[in-house]
Amino acid sequence: MKLKVMLEKLTVNWGVLTVCFVIALIMHVSRQGMLFSHKTFAVPLAVISGGVLCPIEKYPDYVRITVRTGTDRIAAISENAITASLDLHRYTEPGTYTVPVSLAVTPELMAIEPLEITVHPESVPLHLEKKKEAYLTVSPSIAGTPFRGYTLTDVTATPAVVLVTGPQTIVDALAGVATTAVDVTGVRESGTATVTLVNRNPLVMIDAGVNVQVAYTVVPTPLSRHFEAVPVHTVFLPDTLMLAAAIAPVSFDLDGTELTLARYDAAVNTVQVDCSTITAPGSYELPIQFVLPRGVVVSNRSTDTVTVTVVWSAAADETDDGGVDGER
Repeated sequence: MKLKVMLEKLTVNWGVLTVCFVIALIMHVSRQGMLFSHKTFAVPLAVISGGVLCPIEKYPDYVRITVRTGTDRIAAISENAITASLDLHRYTEPGTYTVPVSLAVTPELMAIEPLEITVHPESVPLHLEKKKEAYLTVSPSIAGTPFRGYTLTDVTATPAVVLVTGPQTIVDALAGVATTAVDVTGVRESGTATVTLVNRNPLVMIDAGVNVQVAYTVVPTPLSRHFEAVPVHTVFLPDTLMLAAAIAPVSFDLDGTELTLARYDAAVNTVQVDCSTITAPGSYELPIQFVLPRGVVVSNRSTDTVTVTVVWSAAADETDDGGVDGER
């Protein structure tokens, strides 16, 4: 009987009770909103692939973390207190998997109460492939060109190879590992430089602690030139004799460097014939000789000897002792 009376009273006052309940609920929610706050930030997403597999496709660099706690504590929470990762140790066969995002928090953050942490996305689809390690050749990168007249002939790296780890198909496709560039602009001599390795694929791991010593060799640029119809100059011809006819010019090739031969004038006393053995008029077959800058050699010549024809000169007529005139 009493229960029936109570139910009748509730039914009569149902509207009032409903309004009171709604007001109480709004006050509760408002109070909770005043007591709690949230903060959202991006956290780097790492992959822990210490097993036999690793991702073959790019995955998100960051995940979004939302932290909800008391208003008086929210300001002290930073993204450095939370780390996010994809742990691949449980996977042993290649394939596509939905890998959950694992969160780790610092002890200081864990001690805060109340605390609510959510992550988006909660999982990441990954295509996993067998991991491969290989030693690849270090390929030094060169920028610029040496000074005019010089040539870069040799470039070596120490160490010559470096360990690379990554998906098998990607590692197999790599021809080598590049370095930061060594600038040889305007250099005139050999040298060395310390550079670092360049990783162009984030899915591949390279030993980042390796410093590479690059040695380069710079030498004068080789040059070969052909000279045509160069005059032959006589040396040590006695004053009492003179040429009766011009000596036939010669042609030849010179091997040297661009610095020496680019503007070299072979017509000036380059080819000579020693006439010191001539004492009387006549025709003589004498060897030619070359006077060349240091480092320049003759690689080809049109002849080894020339014909030198001489007659008495005017100086011979001035001789009074009868020696030369008597012979004439």
